Amino acid sequence: MLVLFLNKFDKYWDGKLDQLRKAFPGHSFVSYLDHKDPKELLPEADVLVKGSLGKEELAKAVKLKAVFVPWTGVDGLPLTELKKRSIILANNHGNAEVVAERAIALAMAVTGRVVELHKNLERGVWLGRPSSKELTWFSMIGRKCAILGLGQIGQKIATFLKAFRCRINGFKKEPTGDYPGIDFLTNDIIQAVTGAELVFVALPLTSETFAIVNQEVLDAMGSAYLINISRGKVVEERALAESLMSGKLATH
Repeated sequence: MLVLFLNKFDKYWDGKLDQLRKAFPGHSFVSYLDHKDPKELLPEADVLVKGSLGKEELAKAVKLKAVFVPWTGVDGLPLTELKKRSIILANNHGNAEVVAERAIALAMAVTGRVVELHKNLERGVWLGRPSSKELTWFSMIGRKCAILGLGQIGQKIATFLKAFRCRINGFKKEPTGDYPGIDFLTNDIIQAVTGAELVFVALPLTSETFAIVNQEVLDAMGSAYLINISRGKVVEERALAESLMSGKLATH
């Protein structure tokens, strides 16, 4: 079996292929590290490791049985064509915790006005020591939050938010199952964001979620902070721009 790695490697991948070769000596693992253009081997590939794939590339891979995406999103693949050919598709949630950590970092940066206050200090402007921290930043402690999308990333965000004693609404297409940290679970996105002071978007990009955060949803959010670690197209761009420019959404 030929496993073709068409993703570019960073330091995380150091030694990983050697481990695979030792564990599975009867199979071939080829990447850009040992082949000038591994795409030339598409007609012989049984498995592809790739996050994006064009229809022309897929057509060349006549022996293809499976595609492994080395991260979460699968919107860069011709899903209809893969389904027609009964090709197995698998993604990887291994980065869920660090993506959730980044979501919390972004939330703390915007609510804490980190960039704004840093730039003020560069200009010699200091706000002093106000008696109330709310005069300087928006504290996340005890706030009502909404998480749109409760996959591995959304669940990790909920875990982290509980350290701030936040009350959390969770939005999920099929609101069943046990989600630790979620205080209220719904499949109504308007219901999920109403009253929330911070809204985290952790949805995959699909035909159903494209522009799901539209003007109606943004209006229901009121003056909440929006932290999107999903694909940009999940949020309706024009509606977002208008909400920001009008001052409806919180920016600091």
